[in-house]
Amino acid sequence: MRSLFNGEKANVPGWLIALYQKVNADSITQVQEESEEYQKLLAESGNL
Repeated sequence: MRSLFNGEKANVPGWLIALYQKVNADSITQVQEESEEYQKLLAESGNL
């Protein structure tokens, strides 16, 4: 993994990378679920 501050490689512990991937995957899932719920509500509001 590269450092955000320079081009050098950063020594990042494996557990931190795994945590970041889990949080990222959970965030994507949450956005997808909220998007589906929003689409349902939008369709229902059109019927009103």
